[in-house]
Amino acid sequence: MTSNALTWRAALLALAVVAVWGTNFVVIKVALADLPPLLFATLRFTFALLPAVLFLRKPDVPWRNLAAYGVLIGLGQFGMLYIAMQHDISPGLASL
Repeated sequence: MTSNALTWRAALLALAVVAVWGTNFVVIKVALADLPPLLFATLRFTFALLPAVLFLRKPDVPWRNLAAYGVLIGLGQFGMLYIAMQHDISPGLASL
Protein backbone atom coordinates (compact mmCIF):
# COMPACT_ATOMS: atom_id res chain seq x y z
CA MET A 1 0.00 0.00 0.00
CA THR A 2 1.38 3.44 -0.91
CA SER A 3 1.04 6.47 1.27
CA ASN A 4 -0.18 9.76 -0.17
CA ALA A 5 1.13 11.73 2.81
CA LEU A 6 3.18 14.81 2.09
CA THR A 7 6.77 14.40 3.23
CA TRP A 8 8.55 17.08 5.25
CA ARG A 9 10.96 17.64 2.39
CA ALA A 10 8.17 18.17 -0.12
CA ALA A 11 6.33 20.50 2.27
CA LEU A 12 9.46 22.60 2.84
CA LEU A 13 10.14 22.78 -0.89
CA ALA A 14 6.58 23.92 -1.52
CA LEU A 15 6.92 26.55 1.21
CA ALA A 16 10.18 27.76 -0.34
CA VAL A 17 8.52 28.11 -3.76
CA VAL A 18 5.66 30.11 -2.22
CA ALA A 19 8.11 32.37 -0.38
CA VAL A 20 10.27 33.03 -3.44
CA TRP A 21 7.24 33.58 -5.68
CA GLY A 22 5.61 35.97 -3.21
CA THR A 23 8.69 38.06 -2.49
CA ASN A 24 9.65 38.18 -6.17
CA PHE A 25 6.84 40.62 -6.94
CA VAL A 26 7.69 42.87 -3.99
CA VAL A 27 11.28 43.11 -5.24
CA ILE A 28 9.99 43.90 -8.74
CA LYS A 29 7.80 46.71 -7.35
CA VAL A 30 10.80 48.20 -5.50
CA ALA A 31 13.03 47.97 -8.60
CA LEU A 32 10.40 49.67 -10.75
CA ALA A 33 10.78 52.79 -8.61
CA ASP A 34 14.22 53.28 -10.22
CA LEU A 35 13.98 51.57 -13.63
CA PRO A 36 11.56 51.94 -16.53
CA PRO A 37 9.41 48.79 -16.84
CA LEU A 38 10.50 47.70 -20.32
CA LEU A 39 14.19 48.21 -19.47
CA PHE A 40 13.69 46.14 -16.32
CA ALA A 41 12.00 43.35 -18.31
CA THR A 42 14.87 43.43 -20.83
CA LEU A 43 17.48 43.23 -18.07
CA ARG A 44 15.64 40.38 -16.37
CA PHE A 45 15.53 38.27 -19.53
CA THR A 46 19.12 39.18 -20.49
CA PHE A 47 20.50 38.07 -17.12
CA ALA A 48 18.43 34.88 -17.27
CA LEU A 49 19.58 34.18 -20.84
CA LEU A 50 23.31 34.58 -20.32
CA PRO A 51 23.87 31.57 -18.06
CA ALA A 52 21.17 29.52 -19.81
CA VAL A 53 22.90 29.82 -23.19
CA LEU A 54 25.93 28.06 -21.75
CA PHE A 55 24.01 25.03 -20.44
CA LEU A 56 20.89 24.57 -22.57
CA ARG A 57 20.55 23.55 -26.20
CA LYS A 58 18.29 25.39 -28.61
CA PRO A 59 14.89 23.70 -28.83
CA ASP A 60 14.09 21.90 -32.07
CA VAL A 61 11.88 24.71 -33.40
CA PRO A 62 12.44 27.29 -36.15
CA TRP A 63 14.19 30.52 -35.10
CA ARG A 64 11.07 32.46 -36.16
CA ASN A 65 8.93 30.62 -33.59
CA LEU A 66 11.56 30.94 -30.88
CA ALA A 67 11.87 34.70 -31.47
CA ALA A 68 8.08 35.13 -31.50
CA TYR A 69 7.81 33.28 -28.20
CA GLY A 70 10.54 35.44 -26.66
CA VAL A 71 8.89 38.68 -27.77
CA LEU A 72 5.41 37.60 -26.66
CA ILE A 73 6.57 36.46 -23.23
CA GLY A 74 9.15 39.20 -22.68
CA LEU A 75 7.28 42.19 -24.01
CA GLY A 76 3.73 40.90 -24.00
CA GLN A 77 3.50 39.23 -20.61
CA PHE A 78 6.30 40.67 -18.48
CA GLY A 79 6.53 44.07 -20.17
CA MET A 80 2.84 44.75 -19.67
CA LEU A 81 2.93 43.30 -16.15
CA TYR A 82 5.79 45.64 -15.20
CA ILE A 83 4.02 48.63 -16.74
CA ALA A 84 0.91 47.78 -14.69
CA MET A 85 2.99 47.32 -11.52
CA GLN A 86 4.73 50.65 -12.04
CA HIS A 87 1.40 52.42 -12.20
CA ASP A 88 -1.00 51.03 -9.63
CA ILE A 89 -1.37 47.26 -9.46
CA SER A 90 -0.27 45.75 -6.14
CA PRO A 91 2.45 43.08 -5.99
CA GLY A 92 -0.06 40.66 -4.44
CA LEU A 93 -2.52 41.06 -7.30
CA ALA A 94 0.30 40.89 -9.87
CA SER A 95 1.44 37.55 -8.48
CA LEU A 96 -1.91 36.00 -9.31
